[in-house]
Amino acid sequence: MADTVVPKTNAKTVSSTEETLVDGDVVTTITSNKMVNPDHSVTTTTTVDKTDQKNGENIVTTLSQTTSSTGPDLDKKIIRQIEYYLGDVNMVRDKFLKTEVTKDQGWIPLSVLTTFKRLQSLTTDFKTITSALKNSVSGLLQIDETEHRIRRNPERPIPNSQAELELALRNRTVYVKGFPKTDDVTIDKLLVFF
Repeated sequence: MADTVVPKTNAKTVSSTEETLVDGDVVTTITSNKMVNPDHSVTTTTTVDKTDQKNGENIVTTLSQTTSSTGPDLDKKIIRQIEYYLGDVNMVRDKFLKTEVTKDQGWIPLSVLTTFKRLQSLTTDFKTITSALKNSVSGLLQIDETEHRIRRNPERPIPNSQAELELALRNRTVYVKGFPKTDDVTIDKLLVFF
C-alpha cells in the first residue's frame, strides 16, 4: 500500500463525524469532515472504509467536494460588517477606530480591519473585501487606489457625541420582541427577516 501525502493547508475543521456499522463479518466505518479553507470555500470529505473480517477484503472510498462561499451573500455580509465598523453607532464609542482614522486622512489599512474577529470569520482576502465594497450603495465608504485601505466618506462626519447619536437613533428606532432564544435564531436570520 502506497503512502498518501497530504499537503499542509491552513484549513480549519468545523465538524467531524464517524459512524461504524457492523453487519455480520462486514465492518463499515463512515467518516465525514467539513473544513473551511483560507479562501473561505468549504471542503466536505466523506470516507467509507468497508472491511470483510472473514476474508480480509478491504475497500476504501473517499469522496471530496469543495463549495465556494463567495458571491452576493458573502458580499452583503462583508459590506454590512465594514459599514458597521465605520458607521455612526460604532464610531462614536470605538476608541481604537477613532484613533486609526486620525492617522492618515481617515484611511484604515485592510490589514487592521482583517484582525477583527467578525470580519475574519467572513474573509481576510483583500481582493474579496474590496470587490464586495465596490458594490456598496450607502456612500459611507471609500476605497483608495491601491485597494489596500478604506475610509469613511469625509462628507459623512462622525456624530459629535453619544447624546446627538442617541437622539437621531431614537427618532428612527422600532422595538421588537418575542423571538425565541434558540441557537437557530441568529443576527443574520433576523436581518433577513426585517
